[in-house]
Amino acid sequence: MNERIANQHPEQNGYSITENGQEYFIFGKNRIKVCEHFAEKGKTFEELICDAIEYEAKNRINSLK
Repeated sequence: MNERIANQHPEQNGYSITENGQEYFIFGKNRIKVCEHFAEKGKTFEELICDAIEYEAKNRINSLK
């Protein structure tokens, strides 16, 4: 079974899939196996990835100033 989860941030080319019960994050040509467990009331995997990307982008922009 290959189920694609809706991307909440389409401007970022990453998305999550579930394949045979295993979750993967796809970003460009990279496929990352997700094997961490997150708290039910915490942020979703996609939110954490987006936060990390935004944090790094802000740091790079600030370093150019």
